[in-house]
Amino acid sequence: MLSKNFYFKIVLRIILLTLSLCVFSYCIIDQLYLRAFYAGIIVVIQVIELINFISRFTKNITTLFQSIEERDFSIHFTEEKADSTFRSLYASLNRLNTLFSKINSEKEIKQRFVESIIEHISFGIISYDEKGNVTMANQAFLKFAGLNSISSIKQLEIKNKILSEAILNLKAGEKKLLKLQSTQQIITLSLYATVFKLDDQSHTLISAQNISNELSTTEMEAWQRLIKVLTHEIMNSISPILSLSNSLHTITQRNSDDTKEDWKTLNSGLEAINIRSEGLLNFTKRYRELTQIPSPKFQQVNVYEFLIQIIHLLEPEFKKLNIHLVQDLRPALALLDASLMQQVIMNIFRNAMDALEGVDNGKITIALHKTNERITISIEDNGKGIDAVHLDKIFVPFFTTKINGSGIGLSLSRQVVLLHGGELFVHSNTGVGTQATLIL
Repeated sequence: MLSKNFYFKIVLRIILLTLSLCVFSYCIIDQLYLRAFYAGIIVVIQVIELINFISRFTKNITTLFQSIEERDFSIHFTEEKADSTFRSLYASLNRLNTLFSKINSEKEIKQRFVESIIEHISFGIISYDEKGNVTMANQAFLKFAGLNSISSIKQLEIKNKILSEAILNLKAGEKKLLKLQSTQQIITLSLYATVFKLDDQSHTLISAQNISNELSTTEMEAWQRLIKVLTHEIMNSISPILSLSNSLHTITQRNSDDTKEDWKTLNSGLEAINIRSEGLLNFTKRYRELTQIPSPKFQQVNVYEFLIQIIHLLEPEFKKLNIHLVQDLRPALALLDASLMQQVIMNIFRNAMDALEGVDNGKITIALHKTNERITISIEDNGKGIDAVHLDKIFVPFFTTKINGSGIGLSLSRQVVLLHGGELFVHSNTGVGTQATLIL
């Protein structure tokens, strides 16, 4: 609060100014012009002094509010050098400035905290106003969109038209699934829109969550349930047929008359049934593996040495096929089941070797890196590549483009990786090559 001294000086100045005006008026009325002239000068001086006195007060108040408006809280009024009239005023202004500075700091801390949370969440967030100006977009969304930064929704239209159209056509409260080609894989995004008002302006908030792993897990569980039913029914049907055909074949061989054509036909028929039954039984047993993956036994593994051991195992095959292996391996440790993960790496290597069949100067590049506490293993070949129409089916059980392929290698590999809490995806260009990336 202002001191009584300040009010006293204001009142005193007004009283003296009033008296001076009275003297000036008296001199004018009595035609004492010389005295009136001196009295007028005194009146002018008093008015100027009163204005300066009040201006000092208003100037300090104005300076404080301007600094608050500009968020500059470095201003400080020197109380020690001020006279008694303004010392109390300066103290009050300094306390007010400190209070506003504290409120602003708390607001900035909260804002940075929220921004930090938004940046660290795994799903994408973007917010834009009615004019299409982007007010917020986290790194996860920028990664989905293939952008480094974004200030307008028009940038998204240019870079990723499919994602842009899906977002702009999304209504408030609506959910939508979108398949999108990212830099390294085809992903499935779950989009959700909400609308809110800020400063009387409407804003749209879009969340984009990559649910590819969840869908893969659900899809794999569905396949496993189906395979369990099919293998159970097939094996229950084939086993007695195989047993019966074996018995009949043995009996006919003991009692057959090779001179008769009917016996020859019967023997060859039973033998064919036996061979096909055994083949179907073995075929069913192989697919049963999809439902019998053991739970991982995690232990600390030196991934660099782990990969070197696998490379040594495959080295004779690389030399035989004239494949040049390029290694870019960095030291890294991880919790994993070495025996299960070895199957995954070996399977990816064999797929790469198959892709290089008939390719001159075949090359496989294996890389191991650790970023943000996650390990990335990539195996890339310069083979024929995979057609785009087949790329999103390669993890479907039994799907294969190989003549003698079983279609369970990548399915098993993805299951193992999912059990490790990781991701496995494949990026391929026809005629250029294929890259399989494993993230743990």
